[in-house]
Amino acid sequence: MSSLERFANMDAIPLVRMGAALSLILAANPAFSYNFPLMLFGVVSFELTSTAPQQFFLTMIVFTGLFDFFNLLRGGFGFRTLVAFIIMCLKVPIYMGGLTSLRNRGGEIAWGSHGFAPAAWMPAGLSGGLAGGGSQTLSTDNAPAPHDPAPPGAFQGGGYRLGGEGNAPPPRTTRGGYTSIA
Repeated sequence: MSSLERFANMDAIPLVRMGAALSLILAANPAFSYNFPLMLFGVVSFELTSTAPQQFFLTMIVFTGLFDFFNLLRGGFGFRTLVAFIIMCLKVPIYMGGLTSLRNRGGEIAWGSHGFAPAAWMPAGLSGGLAGGGSQTLSTDNAPAPHDPAPPGAFQGGGYRLGGEGNAPPPRTTRGGYTSIA
């Protein structure tokens, strides 16, 4: 069994708690002060039922591991440097064990072009090119956008309308071409 497989089989929650305890030592040092709130967020993210906080925590573990490496290259050697090195080394099993835990919970981290731009976060005109969906163009004409056909077996009716059968007055158009709701 390789060391990466051992790290992947470890439980990440005790490692994150140990990282939070060790990073408390470095909380007053401005070069490594980001580790303490990050590890506390990690403790909370593993306790939540949603996978999004855990995905964000694991992504931040990678980037802050790089920050730790560069900060260790700058400084001298002392007790705080040793603790910072231990925390940096601890981030590898935290990441591997957290990734296994995330996969067991049904989540995944995608490190490609689709991993950091989910379509739900993007504005209406931008979701096509950045999130991997189809392209969407914005136009100024009043033609309705084409809709995808409904899947077989889907409800084909127009639904029900509140307020009566079909004797509703036509919608009023205001300045600028907007239609009023009331």
